Formats: sequence, structure tokens, C-alpha cells
Amino acid sequence: MLCRSYSFSDVILSGGAPDGGLFVPADSLPEITVGELQRLAPLNYCDRAICILERLLLPCDVHPSLLRCYAQTAFSTG
Repeated sequence: MLCRSYSFSDVILSGGAPDGGLFVPADSLPEITVGELQRLAPLNYCDRAICILERLLLPCDVHPSLLRCYAQTAFSTG
């Protein structure tokens, strides 16, 4: 099976994978150590999500300041 590589922007704009399934990372997901989990634990959900997403997304796909803005909007309670 031929696998095509998609950028974050491609994935967001497409709305779904061509086969009707979900997009999944081509590479393995980054490992999170126990120490990293302990540092994430006291953070609120939004800040925790940002830390994890920063490891998954390339800065050329989403600048860190925009990622923070998007996450804060997505996870706002207002």
C-alpha cells in the first residue's frame, strides 16, 4: 500500500482521510517519560494539550504562538 505524507494544514483542510478513516501519524508518537508526565500533571488541560501538540506539530505547520491561541480558543469555557 502506498502511503502519502500529509502536512498538518492538509489534514485540517481535508476534513477526513481519503479512505474515509482517520489520519494517523506516519511515524511513531513521541514517548513521554515519567518525569515529563509529572511536569504535565499540575498544568490545566489547555496548557497540557499545548505541550503535547508542540511535540507532534512542526513549527512550519503551526507557529507556537498560533498553537497557543488556537488551543486557548478551543478549550475556553466562555
